[in-house]
Amino acid sequence: MYYSDFGYLAGLKIEYPGTAKESAVIYGNGLNMVEVLVKVKIMNYRDPSAPVEMTKDEMEKSIFLCDYQTGERIPFDSEPEIKSDWRVSFNKNDYLGALEYSSSRTGADHDLFPGDDYNYLTLYVYCTKGNLNKKIAAGIVIPDVGVFNTTSGGTNTTNGSGGAPFRAPDDIEIRAIEPHRYTLDDFSMNTDSSDIPGTSNQGASLYNLTGTNYYLDIKKPFHKISSVKASKQSGSIFGSDYSWYWIWQAFDCAADYGKSHLSRTFTVTFSKYEFPCKHTINKQPGVCFPLISGHCSVMTSWAYFGETYVDIVDNFGNRTSPVIRFSNKEIKHSGFRNNSRDISESTVRHVSNYGVPEDIIQRITDNAPDMICGVLLQDDNNSGFKPCVNASPAPEQGAIIDADFLRTLRHSHEITHVICSVPDARSHDISDYQAMSDRDGLPYLLVLWPGLQSLTIFPQTELDYENRPYIYGQYDCYSLIRDYLLRENGIALNDYPREVYSLSSGKNIFEVQAPEEGFVRIEDTSLQAGDILVFNLPSTRLQHPAVYIGNGQMLHHLPPGLSCREAYSEKWEKRTSSVWRHNNLIIK
Repeated sequence: MYYSDFGYLAGLKIEYPGTAKESAVIYGNGLNMVEVLVKVKIMNYRDPSAPVEMTKDEMEKSIFLCDYQTGERIPFDSEPEIKSDWRVSFNKNDYLGALEYSSSRTGADHDLFPGDDYNYLTLYVYCTKGNLNKKIAAGIVIPDVGVFNTTSGGTNTTNGSGGAPFRAPDDIEIRAIEPHRYTLDDFSMNTDSSDIPGTSNQGASLYNLTGTNYYLDIKKPFHKISSVKASKQSGSIFGSDYSWYWIWQAFDCAADYGKSHLSRTFTVTFSKYEFPCKHTINKQPGVCFPLISGHCSVMTSWAYFGETYVDIVDNFGNRTSPVIRFSNKEIKHSGFRNNSRDISESTVRHVSNYGVPEDIIQRITDNAPDMICGVLLQDDNNSGFKPCVNASPAPEQGAIIDADFLRTLRHSHEITHVICSVPDARSHDISDYQAMSDRDGLPYLLVLWPGLQSLTIFPQTELDYENRPYIYGQYDCYSLIRDYLLRENGIALNDYPREVYSLSSGKNIFEVQAPEEGFVRIEDTSLQAGDILVFNLPSTRLQHPAVYIGNGQMLHHLPPGLSCREAYSEKWEKRTSSVWRHNNLIIK
């Protein structure tokens, strides 16, 4: 046993292997892991210059990770009885590691090799929740000696005979961001077609047949499909259209994902007829949904515009369930299933998870079984949740805030959200609340009771440029620029994940993507409407963009406040780091 030779602990370190960076970003989805290296150096009590060698099994039984400030242990995945959002594993899974690393160490020695007398143990850290940060230290329990760690305060364990307590602060930092919530724009639907030989059944014939494969694939940069779980058996029909002598039939082949150039027989079915059709699928990457079309010698007229779905896990461990629909003689990606609720194409861009403050949960609990409603205020002297009267004639079935009362309240308060609790049983039908959100021009935060899951419905009508609530990734500085340029100039900009750009110092989403979006940097001082101003803010290492709208005015949206129109004053001019103009707005 290594501890029987313990003289003193000469070194205990934690780092990311192969890099001098000390901060990493992962998705908080429970699958995206980051690799961590712990190094231990113990000297022999018989010969203080001789290092003690530890076996892998001894290291796994002795070494642990803990919170850098508190020393609280982070449980291993073999300890499910310990509740924690963070966990450690000895084993790597099949998903990619950190999205990125940042913040270089000073004097890092990450390139040391086993010849440095250290014992090395590789661990994998993951998190089951997003929007969390943790600074992590290493620790070791040495039997018959005590506990040592690299926390900010260390431990009081005597380090060797007559030695002082071990103090060697060392840590890494991990930021777990929200699991990526896929949108329609994150997917592509590619196609290929081929002729299918004619076929017959019971005196009827199919001819002029074409098989068109629709391939659903992830197009988000650096993200790929890792695994697929089909919702139907391979070859199941999920849509049909029979119009006189023409037929179209849609098939689900998600269960055959990964079987390249698979030749199989599909059965086109209507009435008493069953026509076997040979067709090859999976000629391209993606999940395949074939559509067989052609002519039939028997006339009929009937349509079934159905849908199917597939569960997908990407290479970072993010989960999504795209809904595939057959309509108008083609196959389309129409939306997503979310927590067993179908979200249609018209609402998928407007619904997202949202954290529920404790005072709202308490209000809901106190009033159950009746539902409650209220508003979130953002006033100088009165911010937070304000309960309101539930105007619903059946308060146990849902909550409604009186429209006239809400209009009056908005005259004297800045309202960012309307809050309504809704029974779990009604979670599949949010159309009434979507209509109220559109009517009021406000986001509606729905809290399901008693499950306490939540979703936010955003207005499908266009919001004004001013007085938008700040909702990161939905209504922020970049989305304001996108909306302005699209409405005023017909210039459509792509959207981008905010997380990547909010972590690196000086890395601004607009400046990084500007050339790809058709912008050029301008040096002259004569501004025109539609120019993008990028500012250095003294309160943060991040940059902030605004759009110039003419007459010395600009529009911008700083967190956590409302979007506003403001003069492009000398204060802002001094903070301007760059000015950009779209090619379409350059006068030639």
